[in-house]
Amino acid sequence: MNIKKLIIFTFLVWSTASAQVRVAVGNFENASDIIFLDGWSRSVPQLLQTELSRYNGMILLERQKMEEIFKEHELALSGFVEDSALVDQLGKLSGADIVLAGTINKIGRKYRIDVNLIRVNTTTVRVESVTADDKDHLKVMIDILANNIAFQITGSGSHKTAVKIKSFPTMWFLGSGVVFGGLTLAANDSYKKNLDKYNSTTDLDKFDKYYDNANSAQKLTAVMGGLAATAVLGGLYCWIRNLNGPEIKAKTAKEDQARVSFYINPTREKSFGIQINF
Repeated sequence: MNIKKLIIFTFLVWSTASAQVRVAVGNFENASDIIFLDGWSRSVPQLLQTELSRYNGMILLERQKMEEIFKEHELALSGFVEDSALVDQLGKLSGADIVLAGTINKIGRKYRIDVNLIRVNTTTVRVESVTADDKDHLKVMIDILANNIAFQITGSGSHKTAVKIKSFPTMWFLGSGVVFGGLTLAANDSYKKNLDKYNSTTDLDKFDKYYDNANSAQKLTAVMGGLAATAVLGGLYCWIRNLNGPEIKAKTAKEDQARVSFYINPTREKSFGIQINF
């Protein structure tokens, strides 16, 4: 009986594993003449691999293995993929069902990452891209790309088209407003109690004490109230600024009807490509 259960369990585990898509993260080219984006081209594959590992339904092949394959066979699957034989070769060498590779560029004032999802068995390509207004949001760009790639591969979740960057600390100000508001109420309560005692006492020794306590509590109420109001106004200001803050935008190849690529690779060779989707 135990052996039968073990066989069934092994079969279920094998079936689940075999149903998962094997994904290889390839290289990314800096398709611009901006030197610091060379750093992105080195870090994006690993960052994308790490983020994709959080999603179910995929088996991520080791980056070290992929790097060895790329180096040994001098492959550079990035930008536009035109050689189906090369894609098929990489798939067989790596055992991947899907290869991810792409380009990093700056178009105008926007930074852009394009990822080609290459299905090895059909050599069809689907492109996921993400753009940001500045270079400080690479992590958010990777998060969006990983989400959309996982959606394309597994069908789970939803496709993100934009994420608003909320860089102003709205909640910090509002939280401070709540704290200062509570202190204002406590100080005001102390003021009222000491004022009542001051008005009702007949003990001359306590007369000055209640007066001083009420006066101090009144001043503290004014200070805490001012801080609470300032914090609330600060929270409102941050909320408005966040509403008008920058967006990280994403789209798929179907929305990208025509795309042109021009870059100079590390050997200073120039390349030009155009892709039109129907």
